[in-house]
Amino acid sequence: NSCCIGWEIDIDDETYDKYMSLRSPIGEKLRNNITKETPHSFKLRENEKCPFLNENGLCELILTLGEDQLCDICALHPRYRNFYNTRTEIGLGLCCEAVGDIVLNKKTPTRLIVIDDDGETDVPDEAEEEIIKLRDNVLAVVTDRSASIKTRVKTLLESFQLPNEAQELSIFLPLFASLEYMSPKSLPLFSSVTDEKILTELEYEQILNYFVCRYLANSIDETEIRAYLAFALLSTNFISALAKNMPKAEACRLYSSEIEYNEENVEIIIEKICELIGE
Repeated sequence: NSCCIGWEIDIDDETYDKYMSLRSPIGEKLRNNITKETPHSFKLRENEKCPFLNENGLCELILTLGEDQLCDICALHPRYRNFYNTRTEIGLGLCCEAVGDIVLNKKTPTRLIVIDDDGETDVPDEAEEEIIKLRDNVLAVVTDRSASIKTRVKTLLESFQLPNEAQELSIFLPLFASLEYMSPKSLPLFSSVTDEKILTELEYEQILNYFVCRYLANSIDETEIRAYLAFALLSTNFISALAKNMPKAEACRLYSSEIEYNEENVEIIIEKICELIGE
C-alpha cells in the first residue's frame, strides 16, 4: 500500500506558488502535472498513482528537491490535528499500517500530552471545555484496566444511554455493503465480516482509545458525543472482525482509509447511529 496511490493529493496555496515559480526540469514537470482549478492537486495517472511516484516506489520530489519541499498533506500524512480555542491536539491516523502497528503494540495506556499551548486564543470556550472534559472521562473508563474491556464498554453504553444495537456489527453490515469504497476489492471484504472478533483486550483498548481521542472532542454537544462514541465502539468492533481475514495492522489501515477518511461514509454511518439512539 502507498499513500501515493489512490488518494487525491491536494496542494496548499503556499506550496503551489513555490512549485509554479521553479525554473528547472522538475518545475516544468510540476506545472504539467498539477490541476489549474482550486483546490490544486496532482493529476493522478490512469492507475491512480501520483505522477511523482517513481518505478522504485520513491518520491521524485523528495529525491530532487528535498523532503522540506513537499506540500502540507504529503509532509504531514498520516498525522491529523484537532484545533480548539486554547490547544491543538495532534495524533497519528490509522490509514497507515505502520501506525496500526504502533497503536496495536502499545502497552501503556494512551494519554494526551499537552506539549505547547498553541490554540487560537488563551480564552477558554466553556462549551468546548465541557466537551473535552466529557471526552477525557470516556478515556478514563476506556483505560481502566481494573475492569475487563467488556465491563468498560458496558459502562460507557450505560453512562451515555446508548443501546447495544448502536455498536453491533450485524445491525450495520447491510449499510457497510452499500457504501462507496476507494478500492473495488474492499466491498467483498467489508461485506463478508462476521461477529467473530479477534483483537485482544489490550489491542481493543488502544484502538478504541484512538477513535475516542480523534472524534469525541470535536462534538458540538452531548448528543453528538453519544453518536461519535457509538461510532468509536462500532469502528473498533469492525476492525476486530475484519482482522480475522488479514493482519491486524492491515485491518486498521483498510477500515481507516475506506471509512474514516471518507467523510460521506462517516456521515452515513453517523445518521444510522442517530436513528438507533433516537436522535
